[in-house]
Amino acid sequence: MLECLPDAYNNCTGRTSTYLRANYELTMALQVMGINVQPLLAVGGVSGIAIGFGAQSVSANAITGINLVSLALPGFSLSRVAAAHKAQCVGPLY
Repeated sequence: MLECLPDAYNNCTGRTSTYLRANYELTMALQVMGINVQPLLAVGGVSGIAIGFGAQSVSANAITGINLVSLALPGFSLSRVAAAHKAQCVGPLY
């Protein structure tokens, strides 16, 4: 059964804030121990940009695939999938 959006959203924000806080605390601990964290942060930034460019092509291919499936299968519709998900959820979707 699919989960409703508010529960999934709360779970995602909780995990994200925990991850960000742990990274911040690790960075501060390394800095207090005298380890220079600027090169590590620079490598992280460059890696993030590289992953972003890679994800851009992957997401473009996924969207193209969905379009091809919707053209090949006349009964396939994203609005039907969304309506089926909404029917299974209890309460308002935010």
